[in-house]
Amino acid sequence: MRSSAGASVVCRGGAGLDGPAGSFEDKVRHKAQEAEGAAKEKYGDITDDERLQAEGQAEQDTANLKQAGDKARGAARKIKDALS
Repeated sequence: MRSSAGASVVCRGGAGLDGPAGSFEDKVRHKAQEAEGAAKEKYGDITDDERLQAEGQAEQDTANLKQAGDKARGAARKIKDALS
């Protein structure tokens, strides 16, 4: 994955990121992906590039699904903690 600045960004899977810091990192990464998608879509709007518009929207949709997963994981963690 490449950031908007052109630098490589390494995305790790959920393994090993179960702690609070990992969860925060995931949330930040997913929010950044959403912002990158919005920027790409907007640039596609400005330049009339339908491919960029579609890619930007797809990135936003993917990020939103990941954010929903983050919220579900957080809710499950709260339930687990309440039952412990």
